[in-house]
Parts: sequence; structure tokens; C-alpha cells
Amino acid sequence: MRITALLHDLGHLPFSHVFEGVFGQGIDPLISNCSGDAHEASLGMVLKGPFKEHEVITYFILTNNDEFRKVTTEIMPHIDLRIVKALLHMDIVGKLMKMMPQYVEVIGQEDREFLKSLGEDTLKSLNILKSLVSGDLDADRIEYILRDSYMTGASVGSTISIGDVERIFDNMKIMTNDGNYTIAFDEKARANLEGFVIARFNTYKLVYLHHKVVLFNTLARNLMSELLRHYEELNDEIKNYLCLLYRFSVGLLKDYDVMYIIDDYLISLLLRNREYLTNKTRGISKYLEPLVTRSTVYKALWKRDFEFIDLVSRQGINLELINDVLPYLLSKGEVRDKVLQAFYEKLREKLREASIPCLSGLINDDLTSSIIIGYRTFEPETRLHIMHGNKLVDINKLSPLAASVTEAWKRSPHIFAFIDVTRMRNCINNYDNTVFDSIKSIVIVSLNESLRELGDVVNKYLEGSQVANTILT
Repeated sequence: MRITALLHDLGHLPFSHVFEGVFGQGIDPLISNCSGDAHEASLGMVLKGPFKEHEVITYFILTNNDEFRKVTTEIMPHIDLRIVKALLHMDIVGKLMKMMPQYVEVIGQEDREFLKSLGEDTLKSLNILKSLVSGDLDADRIEYILRDSYMTGASVGSTISIGDVERIFDNMKIMTNDGNYTIAFDEKARANLEGFVIARFNTYKLVYLHHKVVLFNTLARNLMSELLRHYEELNDEIKNYLCLLYRFSVGLLKDYDVMYIIDDYLISLLLRNREYLTNKTRGISKYLEPLVTRSTVYKALWKRDFEFIDLVSRQGINLELINDVLPYLLSKGEVRDKVLQAFYEKLREKLREASIPCLSGLINDDLTSSIIIGYRTFEPETRLHIMHGNKLVDINKLSPLAASVTEAWKRSPHIFAFIDVTRMRNCINNYDNTVFDSIKSIVIVSLNESLRELGDVVNKYLEGSQVANTILT
């Protein structure tokens, strides 16, 4: 279990989750130019699938990297990597075999045979152990919430301490629920669990998903997307680096080349090629400069919960469409470009109709770098079971405090728009709430109308959900 926990995030690209969804969906030029053979190309194709990329990459490293496997076996001969991979990747293997059967050969033969050999009771046991590594109250979450809430001071109004964690562990039991094993907690630890739920919410909202973090993540994602899109036009150094990322992603990076996958090396590469990239690709400097200078010309059109809710309400817009559906679609690489293209077309149309003289330059400008759309996703509900008498009760049903987190998240903006304030230099004498309010309204209406005109796309990705049946009517 300890080795599994240590290896579970082995497959992160530079800057952790930032490139998740962008790298896999833009990977085609790397498959064509960086694959050594058909099998390696198949590995790359799997990264385009409906999986978390870093989890697939972790599986590929544990399966395909002979150097890593050799060292692991020599140092820890008692560790069975088949069990480690089963704990981490049973879901991925099952989903891959069901949804992408044409690439089933990327699953190691030993893994297929091992999983087939496991009985039902063993699988149930593995599932309960898996939840300790990747679950609603796993070792990873406890560690980063303790660390980051303390280091950043984000534990506003609530905190969680080592004492809370120890009390939670002391009151944790494995129970049987509908024939399956589940982790449950004595009601004595309810207050400590509530503290964990609130601390997690505050850490995400105030640190990981702060609007400024969303901006820089969006700029980095847009930069990576541009590099992949223009791969054939890049110089050899950047091409070689992208191929190194690709070989890391399919688990085939050798020797000390792994040192190229760290954050610092990527930044050094961008600094060395700063002038080249700026001159080579139109608009790319808007994404690149903030990352290397840690300064930006972009300003959020809205930040606060009330500000966003009031804007949506005044325009008569369905909150669920903008706040839930749009971020979901933007997280799907295969439809993201279509959604953004529709938005920018609608935005240009609305700007023409508005006829705001000092913003007329935006109409013929590259809107994709003048106004940037960012999003944040978070699952606020923590599914923890509390032993209430002889029953297991979801904490969200037992605790109004825990349940309130879900409602609080619904009323927070999940979508942001950032405008390049240098594009407003002609409005300098009128750079006040009047102009800003006009831009806010134009952007939010454009997002709403472009989504409604993409009704077929929305329905496809939300097929069968109640949302799809109601929000577009």
C-alpha cells in the first residue's frame, strides 16, 4: 500500500494537472512524429481516450518502462507490481477494454491474466484498499490539505489538524454495505469529518481554484495547445522536447531524460526560445509572457460569488448551463475548440451590435487572445459514511454543515472571462464600471447564446441526464 501511494502520481506532466486534457487531445502530431512503431502509436492513441491522462501515463510507466521495473524489482523484490497496478488502475483497464477494444494490446498480458485470476472477494478487498489511495478520504487528500491549508493560510474560518486526522483514523472501520466492503466512521468523529470537508472546500476555492490561478493555468494550457497545433513549424529543440514528453507519456523515457519533465526545465526551454516563439506564432506571446515574467495584462471580468450570480440573474441566464455544462464541455478536448469557436463568433457579433466606440478595435482583433475564457472544476460532495445506530448514513444527509459545501460551490463562479486591459486603452477616460459592465454582459450573453445554438453538442455530451432535458428549453 505504501508503494502504491508513492507511485500513484508518477505520471504527472510538468506543472501537475495543468496540461490534463490538453496534451492528450492535441497529441496527434506527436503520435505521427515521435512514435517508434505501431505499438507506440497505439499507446499514444489511448491518451486521447476518456481517462485522466496522468493515471494512464502512470500505468504505462509501470508497464512499459523496463528500466523502472528492473530497478523496482532489484530494490524491492517482495513488491508485486501487478497488485500495485490493480490497486491503481483496475478502473482504467476495465474502461479501456470496454470503450477502446481496438487498443486492448496496450494492457500488459500479465495484467490481463492477473485480473482474470482474481476472485470476487479479492476484487472487493482490492477496491476497499484502493479507496485509501484514491477515494473521498484518501492519504493524498489528507496530506495536501494539511500541508497547503497551513502553508498558504487558506484555512479561513476552519482548519484541520493532525489531532483531527488521528481521531478520524481511530474511529474508522471497514463495514459491509450491500455485499460490498466500505469504509465507515463512528459518529464520534463527525465534527472532525466536517472540518475535513470544509477545509478541503476552502483550500480548493481559495488556493487551487483562485481566479488568478485559473488565469495562469488557462494561459499555460493555451500555450501547450498552440505548440502542439503548430508542431511542424517549431524549431528542433522544441520538437525534441515535445517528443520527450510523448515518450514519457507512453512510459518509454530512458535514463536521466526524466529530468527534462520537471517544471524548471520547461520554463528554461520557454525562456531560451522566447523571442523565437513570439515571432513565429501570432498571439502566442499573450500566453507565453505571463508565464515567464509572472505578470499579466489580463483582468478578470468577475471574481466574487455575488458578482457572478447577480450578472447571470440580470441577464436571465440558466446558471446550470453556464456554471456546470460549459466547464464540462471545455474540459473535453474533442469538443472544446468547437465550443470556443462558437463563442468567439457570437462575441464578435455582439460587440458589433453594442457599438461601443472605444472597444471597436476588439471587433477586428484576435479575440482569442484579447478575451480568454477559463474554467474550474471541483467535486464538492464528499461521500463519507457515518455509523448512525446500526445503519450507514451519508454524511451529507446527516450533517447540514457538510451538505452546505455543495450549495456553496453551486453559487461560486466556475467559469471566468479575462480581458487584456491594454485593449481598453482607448477607453482610458471611461475606464469605469460602465464600460466594464457592458463587457461583462456581452461576454456572458455570448457564452449563453453560443451554447444554446450548440444544442446538439450539449445533448450529446449530457445524454441521458436531467440537465440536458431542461436547460436548453
